[in-house]
Amino acid sequence: WISDWCSADLPLEAMSLVALGLRSLLMAPDSIGPIKTIVILLDAEKASACVQDLLKEGAKDVRMLLQQFAEKENVAIDG
Repeated sequence: WISDWCSADLPLEAMSLVALGLRSLLMAPDSIGPIKTIVILLDAEKASACVQDLLKEGAKDVRMLLQQFAEKENVAIDG
């Protein structure tokens, strides 16, 4: 478990940080609601497995693949 403070104002980036094991996220006050919703809906274990697979595969378009993962898991990352 990694316990660091990281800026997580953007939904996709917040999801990625949680998938990487970060559990303390720093963000602007107006980002708290949307990010909290993502964290509640996100299955962190599935997200972590997805990110680990992407790292092992050396995926090139990680952003697109994470967006597809979020869509498949019904996690709204686009506001």
